Amino acid sequence: MAVSDERKHMRLAIQEAVRSRGEDGRIHPFVGAVVVRNGQVLGSACRGEDMDHREHAEFAVLEKKLRRETLAGCTVYTTLEPCTTRKHPKVPCADHIIARKVGRVVIGMLDPDQRITGKGILKLRRAGIAVELFQRR
Repeated sequence: MAVSDERKHMRLAIQEAVRSRGEDGRIHPFVGAVVVRNGQVLGSACRGEDMDHREHAEFAVLEKKLRRETLAGCTVYTTLEPCTTRKHPKVPCADHIIARKVGRVVIGMLDPDQRITGKGILKLRRAGIAVELFQRR
């Protein structure tokens, strides 16, 4: 994919992230996610865009907006490394990405939470998903 397309998709993920909302008084990261197939945007979402404000961006786009779409081989652009832990019964975003057979994930930044940093990338790669950090060229 051309560098300009990569930038366009990551810019859209950032625009989504700006719309993020938290569900409580605690600080939460602003996260946006975009799903792309063959250069076409299939869907996008931000953290907390649902009515109860508790869903992560990747979950919102993969399981709510695109739940009926076949996403095998698609690319997910996300502003933050996908999570690997959630409070039960929620499923981590990395697991949703793996289950949907996404082919590639482009990440804006590693999660600064030391419980997660690098673990999302490792989990996705172990599942055979190509993972890249977004390169500002």
